Amino acid sequence: MAGLINCALLVGQLGCGLNDHYILPPKEYDRPFPGTIIENTVIDQEQMAIVCAPNPKAAVAMGCSRHYRHPSEERDRCYIYIAPDNYLNKYHVTVDAVRRHEIAHCLGWPQSHPR
Repeated sequence: MAGLINCALLVGQLGCGLNDHYILPPKEYDRPFPGTIIENTVIDQEQMAIVCAPNPKAAVAMGCSRHYRHPSEERDRCYIYIAPDNYLNKYHVTVDAVRRHEIAHCLGWPQSHPR
């Protein structure tokens, strides 16, 4: 019970990672991205639905990403879109966990989330 009380005090400040373990990728995908990461935080879930389309779950997603490589550039890019803090706090996940999850997708972790 004390852990939940302490977590409740953190919500809105630092976030609370009680559920981070549910979204973290497998170890083979939980590593730095070798290219450039462009990270954006959306304003609300309506905007998330737009930037993460055509994913049918985009309106309720905590994040999404796109891996991109332009033929004339040497480095890959990973575009990450993260839900606002108030949405992440509602589900007790941190921005760091969502970021790691989305980077894993840019590294090839399938959308089906195999373990």
